[in-house]
Amino acid sequence: MQLARALVGLGNIEEGLALIDKAAAADTGLRDSAIDTLIHASDSLHQDAGPSLLENIFARLARLNPESAYFLTRWAEVLFASGEREKGIAALHQAVAATPESDALQTADRVRTFMTPDEQTRFWEIELGRLAPDGIQSLCASNIPENKLFIVCYFAEALAEGNQAPEAIAMLSEAKRCFPENVRIAVTLGLLECRAGNVQSGINYLESLLQQCPECLNEIMAKVENILSMLTEKGRFAENELLARFLMKVEPDNLLRRFQLAESMFRQKKYAEAIHEFEYILLHAPESPRAAGMMNEACNSLNAPEICRNAWQRILEANPDAKVPQQYREGNP
Repeated sequence: MQLARALVGLGNIEEGLALIDKAAAADTGLRDSAIDTLIHASDSLHQDAGPSLLENIFARLARLNPESAYFLTRWAEVLFASGEREKGIAALHQAVAATPESDALQTADRVRTFMTPDEQTRFWEIELGRLAPDGIQSLCASNIPENKLFIVCYFAEALAEGNQAPEAIAMLSEAKRCFPENVRIAVTLGLLECRAGNVQSGINYLESLLQQCPECLNEIMAKVENILSMLTEKGRFAENELLARFLMKVEPDNLLRRFQLAESMFRQKKYAEAIHEFEYILLHAPESPRAAGMMNEACNSLNAPEICRNAWQRILEANPDAKVPQQYREGNP
């Protein structure tokens, strides 16, 4: 193995790999040393090596440690890069089946990167079929290991991405009935309800979940933020407002949350309510150009100069040196 390491280090990669194969086959006790040598080779060659060489290295790593989702995923990455999609997908199937769960979850996230939406749906459909051969209706009787329930969630998300949100929600509702204590299922169901337009129902799920799982806060907030952006892009501002209220309820001191709420009101032409929220923001962050600009637009649209003049005055009384509100009050932004 020392000779193999030396050959790899000197750039005689193919000869070094052949020696690694020979040594590992002759003595299983050399497996860890072989893995270390291959990792070193991949790290040192990653910038310059071609896909075929890297594939040879990661194929060997995956073979030496078939339970490593990390090695299998790296192998898949190289396969996709070299255009061997079917082999890459097969390697990812192996990786998802690997343990521990944390590694398999990292692989699950990479599926989105490597595959088209249709490929993702098919990928997770196959994985779920392995867990519940008789379909979603057999979930409760399938004795699915707790650490593999993430597959149900990823399949549901893929369905939703493919405009099959009702089917995704139905599947997750059944999964939640079967596994009522599973946090990931509850989070995914709440988020997909929001995404599908059943925002209040989704929020109810998430609020209930946060009471049981306060440590889920960061994950939920990040994903709700993504949905908020999606609703904004699609002009669904009434639903956006509901989500913004949820975010502000969870983080009442975060001015960004209040701005998101104010903007959703502004987009719905709820100008008086929006002005109230923008004023609060500017009282605490008077030099915010976005808040000031939108408040000014809301004032112009509301056509109530006294209300707006008084709002700008209150902001300036609290922040006498602030230039942005001074400019808007004087009509010279």
